[in-house]
Amino acid sequence: MEQNEKQRGPRTHRFLIFGFSFLLTLLLIWLLRFILSDMGRLPGPNYEDIERKYVEQGLMVQLETLRKAQQSIATQINAQREIQSILQNSMDNSKQTMEQLLEMHRLKLERNIRPTEVEQTSLAESEALFLNNQKKFQEANEQIAQLSEQQRSLQQQSEELSTQIEDKRNPARDEYQHLSNKHSLKVASLKLAFLIPMLLVAAWFVIKKRGRAYAPFIYSTFIATFWTTGVVMHEYFPREFF
Repeated sequence: MEQNEKQRGPRTHRFLIFGFSFLLTLLLIWLLRFILSDMGRLPGPNYEDIERKYVEQGLMVQLETLRKAQQSIATQINAQREIQSILQNSMDNSKQTMEQLLEMHRLKLERNIRPTEVEQTSLAESEALFLNNQKKFQEANEQIAQLSEQQRSLQQQSEELSTQIEDKRNPARDEYQHLSNKHSLKVASLKLAFLIPMLLVAAWFVIKKRGRAYAPFIYSTFIATFWTTGVVMHEYFPREFF
């Protein structure tokens, strides 16, 4: 029993070797992922370049012009509604003033007292201001109606143009997806071309040198390479294939 324990080494040493091997495995995985990340930076297809082949630039400019026109009309409608809000407040004040002046006139007439010229002038001015604001309020209503009609027309044109552009984008998306798949396969091939030889070498060392003192470090290299290879395959290949 003592001889077997001496051959295997003290438990503390074995624990330290196991711990260092585990840390080495993590460091090797990190190193491999760092190296592979450079391979993953290979430039792939550019969707905007592909889209320009199928969608005329004039259509995009036209759509942008329509959207800006819609935004401009929306701003004008909001401005007219703000004007209406101000006019409404003014009309409410004028109406309240007229009601007060009319009530004063009624009370004086009941007492056979003739309203003063100033009171009559104030009533006439309040009535004129109310009618003027009411006219402006109605003009703002008409302006909003016209702008809303223009906005509906622009919205319809924008939707029709958007549908036309979307139909032209479908083949662009198909081509982009096809090129992206080819690019992913190329990147995966480069990564596996780097990993698989390392994995085979590590497996050979595991088989041939597993009885040596430095066998745990060989195992760490094999595990790190095997793990990274599996991650790359899972990342780039379809799940059914993987």
